[in-house]
Amino acid sequence: MVRYRALHETCVGFEELRAMFRVAVETTRTRQLTDDFPIDKFT
Repeated sequence: MVRYRALHETCVGFEELRAMFRVAVETTRTRQLTDDFPIDKFT
């Protein structure tokens, strides 16, 4: 989804971008995520 939006020049908000990151990481993860991921990575 991130790639699609980048290719089609569709802007996303910061919260929506975080949600997209979380979905991507949940799909490809090898370890358990913390409840606040990726919020702790952006601060």
